[in-house]
Amino acid sequence: CPLTGPFALREGTVSDFALVYDHFDPGTEGLRESLTSTGNGYFCTRGTAEWEDATGIHYPGTYVHGGFNRETTILGGRPVLNEDLVNLPNWLVLKLRIEGGEAIRLDNVELISYEHSYDIRLAMVQRVLRFRDRAGRETTLRSRRFVSMAHSHQAGIEWTLSPENWSGRVEVISGLDGRVTNQMVARYRELEGRHLDPVSPRTFGPETIALKVRTRQSNIYVAQAARTRVFRGGEPVPVERDLHQMQDYIQQVLAFDVAQVEPVRVEKMVALFT
Repeated sequence: CPLTGPFALREGTVSDFALVYDHFDPGTEGLRESLTSTGNGYFCTRGTAEWEDATGIHYPGTYVHGGFNRETTILGGRPVLNEDLVNLPNWLVLKLRIEGGEAIRLDNVELISYEHSYDIRLAMVQRVLRFRDRAGRETTLRSRRFVSMAHSHQAGIEWTLSPENWSGRVEVISGLDGRVTNQMVARYRELEGRHLDPVSPRTFGPETIALKVRTRQSNIYVAQAARTRVFRGGEPVPVERDLHQMQDYIQQVLAFDVAQVEPVRVEKMVALFT
């Protein structure tokens, strides 16, 4: 049965193993993020764009097998007990700043073209967007990511960044965000959505950041680590790194130069353990 509406496949360009959206639609983005989730039986992550925070449109979510927690909410003077599959720290965080400007989001640039796809055979989610920022710079950003079946505690993101009509300085923010809550389902938003307490952020050498949290009642410890590198033509690119960390959030800012029509590749590899 052919798919129609927001699920439609682009005729003649994809196989039956690919789900492709050829435009950005804020009204259906939440559903698209669900349908393009990637997982391996141990943990899974919604198909949210790496550069987007939790809003009424986007909802980053990572969940691990058996990762439940109970909390009590006082509603009308009565205690209500709820048990949730906990939304774990957001390991996706990658944001792009150009020449010191604000971080690129889908709502602050002009989208020239946009494609969001999911390859079912590879369990690979991909976005390709050409955009024009407020300074008139045109850029193509290709994002690919997976959650590994071969190594169930690992996942990876690859960005390919191609400046089309400009050269200059960029910053890539790579973070681990433990400030997340369970707030996706509207009818449960009155219930307590905070399930995580911070334990500690850490660094392991210049390239790797890590974050550890604990579920508040079930006492499950969750640790994530991320290593972020930049490549040009297969060779590592020297970058300036700036670190910022709080109890429940840690990020590196990687600064480097890019040249017109010369693509660079950003690779973020992540490990997750409980």
